[in-house]
Amino acid sequence: MFAVMLIVAIVFAIEVSPMPTYIPQSSYSDLRILARDALNSLEHQYEVEGYQNFLVKCIAENDRETLSYYLNMSLPPSTYYNIYISNGSAETLWYDGESFIGGKFGNIAKVHRTFYYEGSITGIDGVTVDGNIYEIILEVWRL
Repeated sequence: MFAVMLIVAIVFAIEVSPMPTYIPQSSYSDLRILARDALNSLEHQYEVEGYQNFLVKCIAENDRETLSYYLNMSLPPSTYYNIYISNGSAETLWYDGESFIGGKFGNIAKVHRTFYYEGSITGIDGVTVDGNIYEIILEVWRL
């Protein structure tokens, strides 16, 4: 009898407990630090010839798979990102992490990094940016 009452009490307590609420896990400044550190890590991942650094090599060769692999390894779980490339007058979406989860949530931070590459870059949105001085914009958010 005591065991049945104990089980009923536990079930009742679970039923009346409030549902957890959504709280973003990272502040804006935390996200900026995470994004900056991830880009620093990518720049110094490997020594490369013919490019400014490993990050530029991935972008110039449209190697989204390798770049996203290393970003995913550098960023904490539940961190999502978009990558934009700009030449100062036009901008293209180079990597769309938003499509995986259907939107952006919580705080959103952007980190910018300038790089040199002699050639054009085409994003997944079909926009091509031309020039030799570019900016990578890493936009991050976290669930």
